[in-house]
Amino acid sequence: MKKKERNLSLKEQKRKEDFEKITEEMREQGYERREVLISTKKAYTVGILIMIPFVIILVNVFMKMHKCTFSDILDVVLYGEWLTSIMVIFGLIISVPLNSLVYGLTWAPFTKKKMKAISFGFMPAFLSTYCTCDEPLPKKAMILGTTMPIIVTGIVPSIIACISGSHWVLYVAFFIVLGSGTCLMMLFDLLKEKDNNKEKVYLDHPYEPGFVIFERDK
Repeated sequence: MKKKERNLSLKEQKRKEDFEKITEEMREQGYERREVLISTKKAYTVGILIMIPFVIILVNVFMKMHKCTFSDILDVVLYGEWLTSIMVIFGLIISVPLNSLVYGLTWAPFTKKKMKAISFGFMPAFLSTYCTCDEPLPKKAMILGTTMPIIVTGIVPSIIACISGSHWVLYVAFFIVLGSGTCLMMLFDLLKEKDNNKEKVYLDHPYEPGFVIFERDK
């Protein structure tokens, strides 16, 4: 049974039309298109499950460095100053568009049109902003673009939290790391792709989580 497509916004519909034009141009050059997508269900189940060990490590490192218990960490936000809770909410709100911005800033130098090749939007199914690139990229650029958001919005806040002992930064890092499963799954999918004596270029999918591979024989 063919998968039912979600309703697209006007901007997404425009990108879909441009995507089909790019596909046609690539096919004229002898490329075949193959999509590697991550469903909403998989992102919310597998994506979260694979990040739980990383969250456990983060919390345990914080507790050992600052000689506190998990109960102490919870009490700070649940019963601490209201400003702490506001800072956590503010940090999470800022981290979502920042994640997308990091994608765009990483991919742009590898494109001909630079930031004009980058588009941003909001995906209601994921309650998240997103970034997409409308030019095919080499594999290393796709890998770098997928890795940098994990580093900038996940690993860096985790290190800052553990060094500073800031509970609100820890909470922000906790939720960012927990929600980084989709990025990590995309990274795994990219790393699994072998040359197989084919010439390949990669295109960020214009309206779904994942990417497209255009490949042809060398």
